[in-house]
Amino acid sequence: MAIEQNLAMITLNAGADLSSKQYTFIKINSSGKAVNTVDGERSIGVLQDKPTLDRAGAIAHAGISKVVAGGTIASGAAVASDLNGKAITATTGKQILGYALEAGANNRIISVLLDRVGAA
Repeated sequence: MAIEQNLAMITLNAGADLSSKQYTFIKINSSGKAVNTVDGERSIGVLQDKPTLDRAGAIAHAGISKVVAGGTIASGAAVASDLNGKAITATTGKQILGYALEAGANNRIISVLLDRVGAA
């Protein structure tokens, strides 16, 4: 069962409709707004709610967060973002965004220790 613990949060306005993106990785666009992280990009954290365009969204940037899995992930695996901001096992060249604290399968919500350490 996925948990959250000791989340440090920031709030940013959404640069797109993120109402279907709760628990996915988020980045800041050139306008300073929150948008989904895609395919191995750096992330500032995980979206905790469901903001629509130009509405404030809460983003966890440290702690243990729930994250939607984008494929099969082993417990302890380094995770990166897929094309939709979901967690996948980090592969060479993708930015490590954290570590899975439990195993997961596609579209399952898992616990991830947020830790942006650089490229895999």
